[in-house]
Amino acid sequence: LFGLSWPGLPSAMIDAVAVVTLIAMIAVLVNRLTDPVKRFLSGFEDYLVWALTALPLLTGYLAFNHLTPDYTFMLALHILSVELLLAALPFTKLMHAITFVISRWYTGDIFGRKGVAS
Repeated sequence: LFGLSWPGLPSAMIDAVAVVTLIAMIAVLVNRLTDPVKRFLSGFEDYLVWALTALPLLTGYLAFNHLTPDYTFMLALHILSVELLLAALPFTKLMHAITFVISRWYTGDIFGRKGVAS
């Protein structure tokens, strides 16, 4: 409509980013489970958010590379996992990925005044 386009990225790059992201997420989970303080501070929601974030990556990788016997089923799982992630986004700590910008602006605006009205 406006003449803008988004060039496609190479499939190998997308695969590499997905694998690196999954490895990093596993490392973060292991760190969370082995550190006593992080384990104490972690609740059910933290592990749910981790799973909801990892599932689209895993199912997308498996579906795209045809690593399961039934491609259609894996694609359906991938779509379902993305929809679950999007449905959980506003109700979990994932919302901080969006609202941190507004929060930083608001906090900076309030503290920038230093009690003096302008």
